[in-house]
Amino acid sequence: MASMSAGALKALFTLLGLLSLGHLIFTIYKDGLPFRKELITPIDLEVVVIMAVMALPSAHLPSDSASPYVQVEVRNCKTMRDLMLLHARRIKTGRIRDPFVAAEILKFCALDEQGDLQYARQVFDQMEQPNCFSWNTIMRACSDSEHQPLEAFVIFREMLQQEEVEPNRFTFPSVLKACAQMARIQEGKQVHGQIIKCGSGLDSDQFVLSNLVRLYMICGLTQDACRLFRKNAIKRAGSISEGTVVLWNVMVDGHIKNGDIVGGRRLFDEMPQRSVVSWNGMIAGYAQNGFFKEALEIFREMQLKGVNPNYVTLVSVLPAISRLGALELGKWVHAYAKKNKMEVDDVLGSALIDMYAKCGNIGKAVQLFHKLPQKNTITWSTIIGGLAMHGQARDALGYFSKMEQAGVKPSDVCYIGVLSACAHAGLVHEGRDYFNHMVKVSGLRPKLEHYGCMVDLLGRAGLLEEAEELILNMPIKPDDVIFKALLGACKMHGNVEMGKLVAESLMKLNPCDSGSYVALSNMYALLGNWDAVTKMRLMMKEIDIRKDPGCSWIEVDGMVHEFLVEDDLHPKAKEIHLMLEEMAEKLKLSGYNPDTNHVLLNIDEEEKESKLFYHSEKIAIAFGLVTTSHGTPLRIAKNLRICGDCHSSIKLISRIFNRRIVIRDRKRFHHFESGFCSCKDYWWMAATLVDFYICVFTLMVWVVYKETNWVDILIWIDLLICLGRDSERTNMFPYAVAVQLLFGALACSMLATLIYTIATDGSPFRRELLTTIAICTYIVIQLFQLSARDPLYLALLKNCGRQFKILTETVSKCRCPLLRDLKVISLDSEGDRGEKKFEGQKHLGLKFQLTLHCLSLLPLKSETKDLMKHSLQKIST
Repeated sequence: MASMSAGALKALFTLLGLLSLGHLIFTIYKDGLPFRKELITPIDLEVVVIMAVMALPSAHLPSDSASPYVQVEVRNCKTMRDLMLLHARRIKTGRIRDPFVAAEILKFCALDEQGDLQYARQVFDQMEQPNCFSWNTIMRACSDSEHQPLEAFVIFREMLQQEEVEPNRFTFPSVLKACAQMARIQEGKQVHGQIIKCGSGLDSDQFVLSNLVRLYMICGLTQDACRLFRKNAIKRAGSISEGTVVLWNVMVDGHIKNGDIVGGRRLFDEMPQRSVVSWNGMIAGYAQNGFFKEALEIFREMQLKGVNPNYVTLVSVLPAISRLGALELGKWVHAYAKKNKMEVDDVLGSALIDMYAKCGNIGKAVQLFHKLPQKNTITWSTIIGGLAMHGQARDALGYFSKMEQAGVKPSDVCYIGVLSACAHAGLVHEGRDYFNHMVKVSGLRPKLEHYGCMVDLLGRAGLLEEAEELILNMPIKPDDVIFKALLGACKMHGNVEMGKLVAESLMKLNPCDSGSYVALSNMYALLGNWDAVTKMRLMMKEIDIRKDPGCSWIEVDGMVHEFLVEDDLHPKAKEIHLMLEEMAEKLKLSGYNPDTNHVLLNIDEEEKESKLFYHSEKIAIAFGLVTTSHGTPLRIAKNLRICGDCHSSIKLISRIFNRRIVIRDRKRFHHFESGFCSCKDYWWMAATLVDFYICVFTLMVWVVYKETNWVDILIWIDLLICLGRDSERTNMFPYAVAVQLLFGALACSMLATLIYTIATDGSPFRRELLTTIAICTYIVIQLFQLSARDPLYLALLKNCGRQFKILTETVSKCRCPLLRDLKVISLDSEGDRGEKKFEGQKHLGLKFQLTLHCLSLLPLKSETKDLMKHSLQKIST
């Protein structure tokens, strides 16, 4: 495409100050210049013109007086395009040379939300003699930018070289802010020296001084900051101004950000006058440093002092409310925002969604999410993470898909929520896919948090070697969180050797962290190696490492109550103790036996049982039962993971006392209701699934190498399948579908093998073999019926295609009349006859003692055997 020649273009721009726009367009058409038609419009042409004119020497531009309406004109600009058009008109009329006009245009480009810093710098460079206002404007814009804040210091040095302009009280705050943002103390000290050199009381100006104090605090020079603060605070002890309050706020904020929360609170209490900013800073400081209860206390004190919370207050206090699970207070905050007509934008909206999710009301979180008019990446990440925490993995993945459909690019935080959802539900295949999607499709580089989720996902699923390989091949150095995830998986699956190596690596990485010592000690305790446990505890004592105590919070009547392990300091300690005894008594009557394996101390069983009932979450539940009316849901937050015994007992407590109990531990939410838990026991019983794999392997060995009664073996298989089905209804056992698939596959294989053997060898057809085939066929029929509702069963049938092919072909060619008749209850059956025959055989073949004997021979954990015995006995009766 042809373009205008350089000479013609230069001539064009030279004439701009003399010719009208209409005359200009006429000239272009008359001369036949090869100028694109789409550019010959008043708007686009002026935009092109201004970019070129800004490159010309300012001497070529004529002068004229400034328009008195320039402020109004600039204020009416809504976008940079509007501003550029106005700029072009000012250039054409020559009024851009007026400092007032140029300064107003510069102000919009530099400071407005729709502005453009690069364009502002070009405007500034074209100004012949920028005044102090213009210098301050461009420095302020640079100091506020994320990418080039130190450019403000460079411009400041250029300003000092100008004789006609001197810095004032509005100059230094921007330069000091830039130095503080980049933690450049040397440059900051140079600016401090220039402040003293300028005199005129600038070194005692409150706004200059507050930025100077902030610089020293951020750079770690606390003593210098305190010296400046004390000097000026004492000087103005009798007069409290806005600037004085700002100075106090800077000091409080500096102490908090340096980790000195006690020093910050002491200064806060000493403040002669506090603004809402003072209260907001203290609330945010407590919340960000993990003092959530203190954050709520000061939030209440703020209101008692008559200070009304503002938008920033709500955003600051909501994280503390979320961590403590104070749902009622969170609802009050939401109602307060509505009452005071505060805009629930993406920031406040995301904070409220996070609060509802972390306080256990995921339904309200989803409802609020859909009401938000605008949703950004943070909003989507919040709802995905909330659903993942509640174990609603499929919903979380569904919202991720909706986010992509809405054109919102997922961030690394979104993928953390997605991978966490997969880990909570054991979706290994999906987790791998999303991890690859993040790298290959979204182009994001995985961070430690993403690798931590993957290690957790693989470890929980028993893929310890793959998790270890992932850690070894990470392009970044793994942190203690990743090693802890693998260590927890080693403990779950009883891999002591790997666990020991991981714990040693963790001790080297973070020798002062109690987690690795406690995890390894617990692993030894589970194996009964008390000498090793004693050695680990002595090692912890020698280097003064203490285990974090379990702590739980419960909100009752708007107040958050905190309980530690074996806590007896609460005012209602006597009533709580009596309720704990009542809970224990009712649990025993329901058949519950405490799982003392979770008490990792070398003490007698009776003492272990007693300790189990004084875990912090059980104390919180007892308090809730004492202080709330019947039927009121109990919501509890816990700092550690809930143990297996508490998880099992709380399921029964929810049924016995007819209460809905919601517990948020360090990993996820557990909704207990009517004896069930929303997690489906995935975290507590996942290791038991390995035991069932051992069962399958052992059964196959018996079938192949031993003369075994086929009827007994098949009935035993069916009992385990019934256990899987029963667990799906009663929530007794995790991965019920996986168990059914496992033994269904074995039954299908046996059925095919049996029919093939009979048909080819011509074996005498015995009644018990017919019973065996009937049982196998019944299982196959059930799988066919279930495959219509669950794709997992359909996947099983596809994987067993070879066996079914053998079965079908063999039966069709079989010479035995009885086998040909068997086709009636085979694959083409609807299941009624097979089920009837199976029920007829069940009372004849069910030999409970033989089943228990077979169970005793398997290399299973004692708790797994107890669970299976209980379930088998339940089925047999």
